[in-house]
Amino acid sequence: MGKSSPKPPATPDYTASAIAQGAANLEAAKQSAYMSNPNIYTPLGSQQVTWSKQSTVDQTAYNKAMEQFRADVAAGKPVQAPPDLKDFTVSIEQPTIRQELTPAAQKTLEAQQATELGLANLGQQAIGKVGGIFGDPFSPNLAPMQQSIGYTPVGQGLDLTAMGQATNAPGAEGLAAAPNLMAMGQAQGGPQAAQLSQANLSGVGGVQNAPQAGLFGFAGGGPSGGAFGAAGGGPSGLQLGGFDAGGYGAAGGPFAGAFGFAGAGPGAAQLQGLNLAGVGGVAGGMSGREYGTAGGGPAGLQFAGLDTSGLQGIQGGIGQFGQAQGGPAAPSQIAGANLGAAGQVAGAPGEGRYGYAAANVPQQQLQQTLDTSRLAQLPVGAGMTAQQAILSRSLPAIQAQRAALENQLANQGLVRGGEAYNAAMSQQAQQENDIITQAALQGISVDAAMRQQGFGELQAQADLANQARQAQFGMGLSGQQLYNQSVAQNLQQGLSLQDAQNRAQQQAFGQQLTGGQFAREGQQMQFQMGQQAQQAQNAAVAQNAQLALQSGQFANQAQAQQFAQRLAAGEFGREAQMASFQTGQAAQDAVNRAIAQNFQQGMAGAEVDRAAQAQRFGQAVTAGQFGQQQALAQFGMGQQAAQAANQAAAQNFAQAQAAQQMTNQAAAQNYQQQLGAAQFGREGALSAFETQQRAQQAQNAAVAQNFQQAQAAQQAQNAALSQNFQQSMASQAAQNQAQQQQFQQALGAQGFNQQAILAQFGMGQQATQAANAALAQNQQVALQQQAAQAARQSQLFGQGMDVAGFYNQALAQRQAAAQQQYQMQLAAQNQGFNQAQAAAAFANQARQQGLAEQMALRAQPINEITALLGGSQVQMPQFQGYQGTQVAAAPLFAAQQAAGNFAQQNYGNQVSAYNAQLGLLSGLAGAGGMALGRG
Repeated sequence: MGKSSPKPPATPDYTASAIAQGAANLEAAKQSAYMSNPNIYTPLGSQQVTWSKQSTVDQTAYNKAMEQFRADVAAGKPVQAPPDLKDFTVSIEQPTIRQELTPAAQKTLEAQQATELGLANLGQQAIGKVGGIFGDPFSPNLAPMQQSIGYTPVGQGLDLTAMGQATNAPGAEGLAAAPNLMAMGQAQGGPQAAQLSQANLSGVGGVQNAPQAGLFGFAGGGPSGGAFGAAGGGPSGLQLGGFDAGGYGAAGGPFAGAFGFAGAGPGAAQLQGLNLAGVGGVAGGMSGREYGTAGGGPAGLQFAGLDTSGLQGIQGGIGQFGQAQGGPAAPSQIAGANLGAAGQVAGAPGEGRYGYAAANVPQQQLQQTLDTSRLAQLPVGAGMTAQQAILSRSLPAIQAQRAALENQLANQGLVRGGEAYNAAMSQQAQQENDIITQAALQGISVDAAMRQQGFGELQAQADLANQARQAQFGMGLSGQQLYNQSVAQNLQQGLSLQDAQNRAQQQAFGQQLTGGQFAREGQQMQFQMGQQAQQAQNAAVAQNAQLALQSGQFANQAQAQQFAQRLAAGEFGREAQMASFQTGQAAQDAVNRAIAQNFQQGMAGAEVDRAAQAQRFGQAVTAGQFGQQQALAQFGMGQQAAQAANQAAAQNFAQAQAAQQMTNQAAAQNYQQQLGAAQFGREGALSAFETQQRAQQAQNAAVAQNFQQAQAAQQAQNAALSQNFQQSMASQAAQNQAQQQQFQQALGAQGFNQQAILAQFGMGQQATQAANAALAQNQQVALQQQAAQAARQSQLFGQGMDVAGFYNQALAQRQAAAQQQYQMQLAAQNQGFNQAQAAAAFANQARQQGLAEQMALRAQPINEITALLGGSQVQMPQFQGYQGTQVAAAPLFAAQQAAGNFAQQNYGNQVSAYNAQLGLLSGLAGAGGMALGRG
């Protein structure tokens, strides 16, 4: 009853706790530094870390404090002990790291450094040698390039006028006077020409024009590209998020030098140069005239003329053997042919009689879009829809498990925010995250599968509807084409019937025409027999005249034969001279070929010498390369020994690296699991994107199908228009063909009548011509006698022309021989020029080969230096650093806070208990008062 209320606990000293916390942190940092830098001992050497304290005095602060102390003493103020220098001194621990190698490793390092120094010195020598090569101007010391060719210039052209002038033609003798042909009578003019009537074409009819181009319409160009909509480009791309992999740590590996370092190999070999002693220089070219100069051929010939003295004279004309007579009289009038009974030609069937091809095909509109409103909605987030259904069963268990864990940790005395508490809650959070992630993955799979199934059903319905419309369009198009084919077939049958009727009419017309021709041929045969009898009589007169003419021609041929023999004898002598000239020319050509062969053999010999020199040079290069290969082989064997040691170190390193890779694989597996969950969510988004893209593709396919159907309908319409136009053209062509047949028959009938008139006129004219032929024959005999005299004069003139031609031909042959001799001289000069040019090219090629060899010798030292400097690089052994763990300081401040919180909580519990006691006592007092009042 008399117990007082509990007192509140004392306030904790947070300043002292913070100072203690700082001192603990400093000690923890020192201990962490000691542990992070241990002494390391390896097979290659050791690394030791030592610590030394370096004191630093703040002299300025110490002097100021001493002055203040002295001033207080002088002023009589109470003072404490004077300032101590230790209070103004700060000590800092400085680490020192010393690395030492084992004796073997030290020698290896020194050997590697010596090798590197030797290579560097060798490089310095090489630089000096290369500098000397490039500093010395490159002087190949070769023969100068031959740029000109000496040859004898070609002389001037020949003077052909010095060989003589061609003679003119001989003078012709005078011809005898022509006979008086008018005294033999005059030729008759023949009967009067008949009057031929023109063809009557009044009943034939006019030719029909073709139908107009637009009579049946114009072909369309097809639907426009955008009439059924434009194809879409698909949905926009997704923005897929990345993945934070920093929570799994970095993969480690063994120390680079924990198992030794690879050696540098043996020292570089000294390569020998190229010994070219005994190789010799490249032979030069040769002179173009070492083997002689080609000749120009023999001298020209002089040809003599033709002696024509002693030849006989040429005979003149012939005597008279009578006059030729005329032919019989012409027959009576020849009748024409009556062709009126043949009938008229039938025309073609009328245009459009069997109908016109149809042009319009009903077009079906295809479905272009898919209604996706009935599809299952995609999740807004990862598994937003299906995840809710899955989590509705998992979240209560997760929440209950978290509450039970928190109570368990509180009962175990673990404070919220502590290391053990946070570790337990982190494990619980990871388990909850795994459950939520699994629910998200299942939700994505269910949502994507349902939407894909719905989209497939809608797409199948649209495809079925489009196929039905496409089939309906095809049936309409097939029916229209079948109708157009029947129209075309009817038109062709009508045209065939009309053509058969016209052929029958043409046969009747031909039979009438054949009968008229047979009668006319009988009259013409009777007239021809009389004409032939008169011609036989005239032939006998002509035969007598020809016998006399042949007798004179035989005498003239004998004289011409004598002249030809004289001419052949002259040509035989001239051909002998030409053969002699050609023999000399062939001999000169053989000499020129021998010179050319000698030149080619000399060129081949020089080429063999140059090939031998090149072979000696190649053998010297091969010998130098063999010495270099031997030195490099020795260097390679030393390098292989070093590589074996390096492989042993690499194998040890690989084994340690394999162990580290196992650890890295564990971290990578955790990373891949988390990455797989992220990728699964991204695949769900990609599945939705592909669904939208397929919907867009279906829409584009519908647009394309509508366009194709419209285009096919337009093509069918154009084909119908073309068929109507072609049918109209065929009908019009048949009518025009019938009109042409009538026109030809009218012309044939008129021509037959005109032929009868012309036949009668021709027989009369033939009778007149027979009389005129007899007159002409008489005149011809007189003219032949005159021609015989003219032939004699012409033969004499021709023989004179042959003599002059023989002389001119001899002159032309002399000029041609001179021309050939001149051409031989040109060929010889050209051969000498080609030989000089080949010799110059040979010399320049030898110069180029010598230059290439000197360039190879100049580049040989550089190649050797490059081979020496191609060894492996020296590597300095390295110690691997050590990464120590951080040591956390003791949580003194947190412990002080926890103690204060515990005291405050204890105080609250005591106050609550005290208040409960007061309430109980107050209730008891009230109850007792009520009891007393009742009593």
